[in-house]
Amino acid sequence: ALALWEDGIGTKWTTGPVTRDDAFLRLIGSESADALVVGLFMLGYPAEVPSAPPRTRADVFRVTE
Repeated sequence: ALALWEDGIGTKWTTGPVTRDDAFLRLIGSESADALVVGLFMLGYPAEVPSAPPRTRADVFRVTE
């Protein structure tokens, strides 16, 4: 995903209901008994990129004793 972002392409991982929909499985050429789709990457060029607030290490890491 980071390599795509360097080229201006946005990505989103989804594990939503579409991965279990019979119409989707037919679209990719599979039958529901033959495949288990774990997730999908959606990708494309974003119309706008929202800004993200700066994060500190304390926002990302948790120290346990």
